[in-house]
Amino acid sequence: MNNEPLPIGTLLLPNSYQIQRGNPVTGIILHHKEDLWGTNYQVHLSNGITRWIGSDMIYDLFQVVKTSTSR
Repeated sequence: MNNEPLPIGTLLLPNSYQIQRGNPVTGIILHHKEDLWGTNYQVHLSNGITRWIGSDMIYDLFQVVKTSTSR
């Protein structure tokens, strides 16, 4: 994990933990913001939910795939 925030449009695929638990979801990063606790990302998930998720949860639950438009 690096200190650079993930770009908008980054694809999030389920990791092995999600797959083993069943009902895995994918996501895409819509926005990010910094606060005292780190970087938080607004993510739209394949189950129709859009929510804010911390960077630690992103890396715990997803494989991060930077798209060709990511910088």
